[in-house]
This record gives sequence, structure tokens and C-alpha cells, in this order.
Amino acid sequence: NNDKKGDPMSNLFNLWNDNTGLSDKELLNINSLLVSINGDRDPPLKFKHANTPADSDTHHLQQIQSLEQFYQWYSSLHDDDSFNVNNEYIKRLKQIKKYNEVLDSLISDITFSLDTLEDIESRYNVVSKKTEELHQTCEGLVAEEEHMKFFVDSLRNKLSYFMDIEHITKQYHKPSFSVHDDEFLPLLKRIDECLTFLHDNPTFKESETYIMKYKVLQNRALTMIKNHIVSIFKSTTEEILQLVEDSDTTEWKNDFTADSSYYFNVKAKAFDVKTLCREIEIRSHQREYESLLADIHYVYFQQRRELLKDKVDRVLFELCTSNDIFHMVRSGCLYLIEACVAEYNLQKNFFNTISPGLRMLLEGFATTLYDNMRPIIIRCISIDTLCGLIDILRNEIILKEIPKKGDSMEAFKPIINRMIEDIQERLIFQSQRHIRNISNYVPSEMDLNYPEKLMEAKNNHKNEDSEELLQWDIIYPSLEKTLKCLSKLYESIDNISFDGIAQEAINVCMDSLNKAYENLAKTKGNEDAHLFLIMHLSILQQFIIPFDVSFSFEQTSIDMSHVLDAIKNMFNGQKSLFAFSKDNALYSLLMSATPRIKKSEINYKENINTRLEQAKQEYTDIVASSLCQPLSDFLKEYSISLNNPGTENSIDKSEQYYETVKQVNQEFVEAIEPFLNNFVLKMDLYVSQNDIEDNIFHFLRRKIKNRYSKFLEVTKQECNTDIEIREVLELLDEEYNKNL
Repeated sequence: NNDKKGDPMSNLFNLWNDNTGLSDKELLNINSLLVSINGDRDPPLKFKHANTPADSDTHHLQQIQSLEQFYQWYSSLHDDDSFNVNNEYIKRLKQIKKYNEVLDSLISDITFSLDTLEDIESRYNVVSKKTEELHQTCEGLVAEEEHMKFFVDSLRNKLSYFMDIEHITKQYHKPSFSVHDDEFLPLLKRIDECLTFLHDNPTFKESETYIMKYKVLQNRALTMIKNHIVSIFKSTTEEILQLVEDSDTTEWKNDFTADSSYYFNVKAKAFDVKTLCREIEIRSHQREYESLLADIHYVYFQQRRELLKDKVDRVLFELCTSNDIFHMVRSGCLYLIEACVAEYNLQKNFFNTISPGLRMLLEGFATTLYDNMRPIIIRCISIDTLCGLIDILRNEIILKEIPKKGDSMEAFKPIINRMIEDIQERLIFQSQRHIRNISNYVPSEMDLNYPEKLMEAKNNHKNEDSEELLQWDIIYPSLEKTLKCLSKLYESIDNISFDGIAQEAINVCMDSLNKAYENLAKTKGNEDAHLFLIMHLSILQQFIIPFDVSFSFEQTSIDMSHVLDAIKNMFNGQKSLFAFSKDNALYSLLMSATPRIKKSEINYKENINTRLEQAKQEYTDIVASSLCQPLSDFLKEYSISLNNPGTENSIDKSEQYYETVKQVNQEFVEAIEPFLNNFVLKMDLYVSQNDIEDNIFHFLRRKIKNRYSKFLEVTKQECNTDIEIREVLELLDEEYNKNL
């Protein structure tokens, strides 16, 4: 035992076994792994009977008693399969150790790499910072370079406005330099740019001096343009005038077609002028170019006026010698419309903008027509002719022809309106003169021959359907003249002027009708006189309905009646002159001396209606009185009898009295039928409107009813008759409808 204890190998094995011993669970796990790896192979002896690892170890250890036995045991291990398994683990262990060494080396390398990366990063940050600083410095240098370059370019550009004057001056002083040169317009544009720059920068050194130099060059260029264009215009005019003088025919001289020499030759020159004129118009916002454009316009239209004035004057003069005033006005206007369109189109060949000179030129042509027409208009005394002229100018020229031509008619239209105003003024004067003639009209016996005139006209037009022709035949001449005059004026003058003339005409016409009514009342009787008045007033009333005017006006007058009352009070002594109060007569006179403005409205439509209704009432009074004359006589006798009882005029209420009442009533009833026959016949002669006839009949019916009611009231009270007013009214209606 001592030897055993003292054996170093035994001690080493025990020490190994103690330090590397596995638990039962660990041994079982290893055994399971070996089984899964080796299949059916038995596990190493070491892991067999793992339940008693200590005993197994002890068993093996007990077999080794000497060094020789150990070596044998150790050599047997090499032959044992379990040792081969352990060799796998040993190999694995070595491999793991090798991996561990590799990993340690790798960790060392990674640590070294990280340290190196940190060093590189720090160096990169330093380099990046220095690079950024260098980049910023470069950007600053580039920006400074750009700024300097811009400054140099700006300086060079600004200096060019001063330096270009030498080149431009040399070009303009060349003997062969003209407006046809290719460099003319570009150099002129450069002069304008230089002047604009120098004006915008007056603080630059010697800017005023260079402005003066460029101004001289600009004036030289503009003068060359003006002389060139003016020479073209004048030479063209001279050529055309020479052609006119040399020509034997005159037909083409009077037209405004594009093929005539007046326009064809001028258009041929437009190519040389158009480009220059367009450039001037583009720069016309500048004072120099505006003045040049105005001068060119003046020369152009002056030459056109010189070329066309004699031609237009001659043509218009020939037209005004015509006896047909309508043809003269229509042809003259159409001729000038053609001239306006031709001149408008010709101007567009030279200029983009419409010049006021064109309006002046065309107004001059139109004024020539106006000057030739005005004396003819002033001498015209026919209302029909004046109205016809207004119709031509307004409907044919202004509303039909002028809108077709567009903007070219802007200068011509005002002259036409001026002519219309002159014709309207003349028309108003002639209308007032016509109205005065109506007021002074003296009717002939034939004019007042009513109702014979109506019956004759009705017989003459018995088979004709024209009521209008029949109406003009039968109406009173003063009314006929008034209506015809108003119908023509309404379409020819403005409503305000027409309203005033219509009021005056209606007032004069009504006065004339009233005078005719009075004459008829003396010669034909009140019945025909009233029917005459009703007929003409109803015609007048119906005729003015379509007129869109008020026929009314406000009349202002001064009322001084209160002043006269104050003066009377002062002289009558009602108030003292020496009273120291408001009752002083002089103070009252001064306070009431202020005139009062009195306003009143006069409406002629209402006056016609009022007078017509009055005539109807008066007529029905007369007719009703003639029918009810027996009733009126009886009531008059009855009234005298009541006021004077017991006298010879008193009525004896006997059987004879009752017979008299029946007789009076019978006469009245029997008179209704012939009366209504005559009434309807007269209505047919005088009144053509059924509504007026019915209205008169209703007036008449009411008046007959009132008179008959009064008769019944008296007779029923006295004799208790069985006569009913309803029967009489039914009889009236029946007879009236039958006659209708």
C-alpha cells in the first residue's frame, strides 16, 4: 500500500480521475451520443456500466499493480475501440484548440484592425476637414472669379455704350450710307439703346456729352427716314396726278377700287415705306419717334387729300345737281362709304395703328357732302320729303350699310348723325308751321257737309273692304292733317321732341274740331254736331294709343293773387301803416310780396277722354230728351198744376186725366221703335267702333230709364197704373239689338 501510495502514476491517475470525473447524467448523455454516432457498436468500456463509475475505475486501477502493468494497460488502450472513440474527441479537442488559437489570432487581428480603423477615421476626419476648408476656399475663389468676370462683362457692356459711338459715327458719315443700307435699322436701334442707358445713368462721367452726340446721330437718322418717306409720298402723288391729266377717259377717275391708279400706284410704294413705318410705330412711345410718326401721318394724309379732294368735290357736286333728292342723298352716302373703306384699307398697307389723320381726312370728305346737302335741306318744305331723308339715312345707311364696313365708318357716322339732326330740326320747324296752318284752317261747306258726306263716302266705297281709305275720306281735314303729320314725325324724331309737337298738334286739332262742332250745331243741329265730335275724338283717341309718349307736361306759373289781397288790405285801412307790430300794413305787404310758384300737370290724353265722354253725355241728353218729350211735357203740366191748384192750368183728375196718362205713355212706347231705328242708322254713319256705340246706347238707356221712372213715379201715385219700367227697358234692348 505504501508503494501504491507512493506511485507517482497512480497519484497522477487519481488526480486526473478526481478532476475529470463525469456525473451519471453526463455519462448517459455521452453514451447516447456515441450510440447515435456508432450505430450498433458498443460504447467504450469506460462508459459501460456507467451507474458505478467509481467501482469501474477502481476495478481497472486494481488490475494495475506495477509499472509494467500500467504500460500493458496503456498499450491495451490503443488496441481498444473505446480508445479510438476517445481519439475522435481528442482530435476534436485539438481542432477546437486550434480553432481557439485561430480565433484568438482573429480577435487579435480584429482588435488591431479596429485600432487601425480608428486611426484611419481620425486621419480621415482631419483630411476631410482640411478638404472642406479647401473646397470652401475654392468656392470663394470661384465666386470671386465669377464676380470679377461679371464685373468685367458689366464694365465692358457699359463701356460699349460709350465706345460704339465711333463706329456708328463712321457709318453715318459714309457718303453711300442710306435708309436702304442693311445696317441702318440695327444702328438706329443701337443708338436708341445707348440713349436709354445714358438717360438711366446720368451720374456716369461724360454721360451728358455722349447723350448730345447720340442725339445728333439719332436726329440725322430720323431726318433721313422722314425725307425718304416724304419724297416717296410726294412723288407718288405727282405721278398719279400726271396720269389723271394725261388720261382721256373719266370713268375710272370716279371709283375707289383697288385697281384704280389712286390706289394701285400707292400700294406699289408701300413695300419701301412699310418697314420703316413699322419700326417708327414700335418706338412711338419716345418723343422723337412720336413727333416723326405724326409728321409722316400729316404728309401722308395731306397728299391723299390733295389727290382726292378735287375728285370727291366734283362727284358730290354732280350728285347734288340731281332733281331727285332721295337719289342724291343715297348715292352721295354710298359713294363716301366706298371712299372711307378704300382709304381705311390703304392706310393699313403703311401703318399698323389708326391715325387721327385718317378720321380728319374722311370727315373732310363727309363734310363736303354735308355742305352740299345742307342748303337743299334748308330749302325743303315738304314733311314727306324730310321724313323720307331721315328714313334713308337712319335705316339704309346707319343701320344697314355702316355696320358692314366696321371701323372704317367711325369718321363718317358722326356726319350722318349731324345731317339727321339738321333734317329733324327742319322737320320740327315745318311741323310747327303745318300746325299753325291747321289752327288757321277755314273749312268749306263741303268739309262741314255732315252727314251727307258720310253717306256719299259710304256709297262710293260700298263694295270695298278698305276701312282706312274710307276713314281718310270722311274725317275732317284738320284731323286728317294732324294724324298724318304725327304718324310721319313719330318715326323721324326723338320722343321728347315728338311729345312736345304732338301736344301742340292735339291741342290745335281739338280747337279746330270744337269750332267745326259749333258751326255744325248752327247749320245741322246739335245731334249731328255731337255725333261729328264723337266720331273725330274717338278716331283721335284710337290713333294716339300706339305712340309711346306721355302727352302730358307740367305747367309752371307764378301766383300773385295774395300780393293783390295784401295791397287791397293796405289801402282799405284794415291794417295801420304806423303799427309797431306784425300787423303793420307795409310789413304784411313785404312778407306776402314773394311770388308763389304754381305747378299743374296737363295731360292731353285725359283731355281727349274727358271731352269725348262729355260729348257722349250731351248727345244722349239731346236724344233722350227728344224721345221723352211727351213725358216731359206731361210732367211739366203736372208740376204747374200742383203749384197752382184751382186755376185754369190745374189738372182735373177725372177719367180724361187717366186717358191722357195712357195716351202719353202709349205715344212714348210707340216712338221707341222708330227712334232706335234712326239712332242705329246714325251710329252706323258716324261711329265705326262697336264699343263706343254700345257705350252711347247704355248712356241713352240710363237717361231714358231715369225720365221714365220719374213719369211712373208720378202716374202710379195718382192713378195706380200697371205700367212697369222693366217692360220699357226690355223693349229698348230688343229694338236696339234688332237694329244692330
